[in-house]
Amino acid sequence: MVGQVADYDATVELFAPLRTDSRRLSDQPVRVWPGLYVNTGHGSKGLITCPISAALLAAQISATPAPLPKELIERLDPARFILRDLIRRRI
Repeated sequence: MVGQVADYDATVELFAPLRTDSRRLSDQPVRVWPGLYVNTGHGSKGLITCPISAALLAAQISATPAPLPKELIERLDPARFILRDLIRRRI
């Protein structure tokens, strides 16, 4: 997980339609906590993944171009777990 931390309650409320239809993604961006970022979950490959993750985080914080493609950044987004749990009706 690398990126800005999502506001859990606001994200669940905004994306609640995912519980009934997983294709109903909102065009609204995920609401996040200002200034709160996370860079975790690297496991045994941390020596390889931490430097590029740190560069991504620095780019996000400073609003400069990201060192990774958009598709990969989306896969690292901490909010993906909230959206996944909504689709699977766990929350």
